[in-house]
Amino acid sequence: MVKRTKINLWVNFLLTAVLFYTIFINNMVHEDYKQKIYGLLYAVIILLCSYVVSFKSIEEGSGKKPWTFIIGVILFANRTLAAFIETSIFFKVIAFVEFLFFFYIVFKLIFIIAAAKKVSSSVIIEAINGYLLLGLSLSLIIAFAYTYDNNSFNFSANQAVLDQGVGSRTGIFLYYGFVTLTTIGYGELIPTSNFGRSIAIFTGVAGQLYLAIILAFLIGKLNSISKD
Repeated sequence: MVKRTKINLWVNFLLTAVLFYTIFINNMVHEDYKQKIYGLLYAVIILLCSYVVSFKSIEEGSGKKPWTFIIGVILFANRTLAAFIETSIFFKVIAFVEFLFFFYIVFKLIFIIAAAKKVSSSVIIEAINGYLLLGLSLSLIIAFAYTYDNNSFNFSANQAVLDQGVGSRTGIFLYYGFVTLTTIGYGELIPTSNFGRSIAIFTGVAGQLYLAIILAFLIGKLNSISKD
């Protein structure tokens, strides 16, 4: 169990590194490679998240088999193949399943963090990852909303970037998602439909709730440990 705990800690560190690269660095890569790298990073994030969720579920006794990790491995293999061969209907269907699974493991991880009985270095790293994953998830919702109805958001101030390609659009969605999540809101990207406004409100509220509830739980548990 000690060995597994160490592996889980290193997986969490690796997940943090991948998330930081995805959110802060990959958008600076040349457009010809950007979207393919985003796809591979997304696959790696799903794989690592599924491992952490499986490990935590087994550790808590809520699961005996690493089914979540097995599904993550299958989806990772599918996403890796899709990055190098022509996309078919099969891959599009799997991509939808992958989308749902991603949201499941992200919110499952957040609930696991909130239910942690003691605060360890692993839990602290998971809390950081949880916040970054929440922003990534909401950015995916924004991307879906824009694809479904490109009048949901006004990205005209960044039209030149949007026209560069899918990779740059992904960078814009990530930017808008995290700027809204952190309630910075520079104002150059605005929701222009009721659907878009609802997503913007949800994103802003979700970010504040995470900080107010999850981090408050962790700080409270740390204080109780120090008093004991």
